[in-house]
Amino acid sequence: MHSLRNSLHSVNISAKGAQLLNWTCHSARNGTKWNQEKSVLWVVDDAYWNRVAPILFPIVGRLKDDRYFHNGDTFEMKQHGFARDAEFECIEQSENSVLFQLNSNQATLDAFPFSFTLQIRYTLNGGGLTVEQTVTNTDHSSTMPFSIGAHPGFHTPLETEKYSIQIDGLEEPVRHLIENGIYTGEMEMLETHSGNRIDLCDALFESDAIVFKQAGISSICILEDNIPLVKLYVETETPYWGVWKKPGAPFLCLEPWWGIADHANASGVLTEKEGMMHLNAGASQTFTYKMEYLQ
Repeated sequence: MHSLRNSLHSVNISAKGAQLLNWTCHSARNGTKWNQEKSVLWVVDDAYWNRVAPILFPIVGRLKDDRYFHNGDTFEMKQHGFARDAEFECIEQSENSVLFQLNSNQATLDAFPFSFTLQIRYTLNGGGLTVEQTVTNTDHSSTMPFSIGAHPGFHTPLETEKYSIQIDGLEEPVRHLIENGIYTGEMEMLETHSGNRIDLCDALFESDAIVFKQAGISSICILEDNIPLVKLYVETETPYWGVWKKPGAPFLCLEPWWGIADHANASGVLTEKEGMMHLNAGASQTFTYKMEYLQ
């Protein structure tokens, strides 16, 4: 377990999956003791979900039949890829920043035949927590297709109907529908208030996440009784967003995605998969987002 702390926040991160496990906001301090601590992230309850904030790599979402094809070979991979279950190495740490690294190895090559380095940096600052996800193609000759995403779950202990989301940059509230983790091609228009606020209820999540395909969305804020609670915004433009929870569960996930699950008509060929990015040999790309607790 690796910990960061400043005068406003403290976080704990596990080397397994480089996953953020706990984020506590300290609203006041008296001497050496903290007053009024608030948990920003939800606490794991296996009855609902056994993760907190997994890293999604090298795919986002589910593959059709949980497999893909590349250069005539067939590979199997579970939903959201393998990074969330991999053991990362902590290669750098200070009081308010930590850097984790995962290098390709035989286990990753069996599922994803590309050489890579994945680095995840967490940095506490005055306004919240910044996350940088850097992917490097360590092959010197081949282009690497990949996707990456974030999946933090925030603590929402009240009834779902007390929450809403406010979406900056929302052009139109079109939801892309999912069945068994795969996109059906069907869409649904959601009701909004003031053009960018959507009231939530458990019925919206009975089938799966609310998914937007709009590159212009810059942030999503959770509101509790119309009061801003927590905000996630991207510094690297993202073409896809997911908002997800399990009905009845005391959490809500805000998910910026640089990639997306398969469509029902997907060919299964990795290089043809929607949302895949293609990184040149030896190149790196960084995807940055920030989370702020607003109460």
